[in-house]
Amino acid sequence: CVEFPAGEASISFMSEFELIVEDDCKVLPLDEGVDELNIAEFPLAVFSQRPKGSEVVYKNQVFCKKTRQSITRSLTISAGNGNKLPTPFDSNVVLGLLQYYDRIDEDKYQEISLREVATVLGLDTGGRTIKRIKESINLWFEIGLTYENAWFNARDKRWEDAKFRIVDAVINNEDSYKIRWGREFLQSLEANYVRPLNLELFRSVNNPLAQTIFRYLDKKFYRQNKLDYDLENLAFNHLGIPLNNSTRDIKRRLKPALEILEDTSSVPRDP
Repeated sequence: CVEFPAGEASISFMSEFELIVEDDCKVLPLDEGVDELNIAEFPLAVFSQRPKGSEVVYKNQVFCKKTRQSITRSLTISAGNGNKLPTPFDSNVVLGLLQYYDRIDEDKYQEISLREVATVLGLDTGGRTIKRIKESINLWFEIGLTYENAWFNARDKRWEDAKFRIVDAVINNEDSYKIRWGREFLQSLEANYVRPLNLELFRSVNNPLAQTIFRYLDKKFYRQNKLDYDLENLAFNHLGIPLNNSTRDIKRRLKPALEILEDTSSVPRDP
């Protein structure tokens, strides 16, 4: 269920789902889906039809048990030559591409079908959609990601700084594409830093904001069944809703997305 407690600038989520410990993470068959855990933490998009500016910075404060100090983790998304920041559609394209990473060859290229990417995301396979997916892949070749103390190196089991493009190379051959993931992202996939993702539920949600909330909560509910957030922090730093929204506007934007999640049982209703 979802609650807006007495402090109107906060929000709580409660889950009745069975908790899954991190050690149980594994790659499931592609029809069940996977999500890479680093890109589920911070949004890879700005929830605006025309994102303004050449970069956006997302931050999160966490308490380090080892040093007993507060640590800031951040992601900076930098636009390329076209000065375009990614939208929720572009973020979903990365998720669609991710479902076929078992096709990576010995040269580290992954062959993809644009129509398969559309299908796995629940989109139509018409010419306009295929063109938009092509544009998105090319955009990711230009977008720079800078993680400061926020990229978890699953191979070495440590947090670190990382700066890379999520798509490092693109080869286009009619309807078929080959991409090469950025080195850091590929290493994360090879280290199996992924979690199962219910693609059927993801597609049924059919709302970009609800899908982003679904992916974020899916990651966070594996160890606890209640999550409390400052509303503005959640909306901007983890969902990508622009900071120029008031508390009332944030609630207004979240309400239909949360109702969709409740209707699909992605977030349980109040008893």
